[in-house]
Amino acid sequence: MKYMGHTIAMLLTWGTVLWAVFVAPITPAGAHEMRSALLDLREEVNGDLSVDWRVGANVTSPLKVEISPSCAVAKLPALSEQNHIRRHTWSWTCSGGPVAGRTVSVVGLKDSGVDVVGRFEDRSGVLHQRVLTASEPWWRLGTVEDKPSVWSYLWIGVEHIILGPDHLLFVLGLVLLVGMRWRTLLGVVTSFTLGHSVTLALASLGWVQYPTRAVEAIIALSVLLLAWEASHPLERQKESLAWRRPWIFALVCGLLHGLGFAGALSEIGLPADAVLGALLLFNLGVEAGQLAFVGVMALVISQSGHLTEATNQRVRMAALYAMGIISSFWLIERVVSIFDAG
Repeated sequence: MKYMGHTIAMLLTWGTVLWAVFVAPITPAGAHEMRSALLDLREEVNGDLSVDWRVGANVTSPLKVEISPSCAVAKLPALSEQNHIRRHTWSWTCSGGPVAGRTVSVVGLKDSGVDVVGRFEDRSGVLHQRVLTASEPWWRLGTVEDKPSVWSYLWIGVEHIILGPDHLLFVLGLVLLVGMRWRTLLGVVTSFTLGHSVTLALASLGWVQYPTRAVEAIIALSVLLLAWEASHPLERQKESLAWRRPWIFALVCGLLHGLGFAGALSEIGLPADAVLGALLLFNLGVEAGQLAFVGVMALVISQSGHLTEATNQRVRMAALYAMGIISSFWLIERVVSIFDAG
């Protein structure tokens, strides 16, 4: 039994390091990008249907929006890209009947791993909403099949954490910093949560404006700084704010990460009739994903009790060095993107 526990501990600990080394680096520079898309439809007074189709630049699968019965293109598609979002706009002229009752579908959604948040405003100003998924990539406009999409923001929040390695690396760094001192770990995670919840709400409601690319670069810097602080030897820990007051460090960095979350959320927008509800559910989804990750890390560290202290320290330092290398790469990449955009 002791040998089995030792084997499980080795698999978990080295699995964590391998994830940090091989999985996290393949994420694009804008790691807070959503793997979701927004399809915004509006029926004009003359009966045309205006289309605003936004897809994150990290979505590589070819996706195409179609309508049935088919409509003629009234305005040719225009393409623009900003803040890692590809935006296509065009309009359709639909003869032979109203827009309501026609079916809009996203071809290629099944194999893309992307959910589409759909919004349709009919000619009378009534807003209809639906989430298109791999299992249901179509939408019959303006019918009783429309579903409120506010609850989808819960999963979108979870998805963002799962696919956001810079945030997960920071949480991993917090766990490596404080270890299994449960009261301290709870306080640190709570401080981080409080910080990013405040700025997520302020930025999403439009009360705070900020340069997206600069924030992404500073987030990468926060991961690098945490890796450096957590790797201090024992004799230098008393000089470090992160060691002496880890909840203050987590709170300040949480304020920065909240702006990153807000930038990601702005890619798909918030439903006009349920802004606070969608914002709350997105934040709860973020927290659910974060707590699940902390739980896994706690399991890893608890299992590592079967290892020698020297082995534990080697694995811990390997994870911290991996964090430092990856975050340095992100920092350079994101700083370069600032100048490229300028």
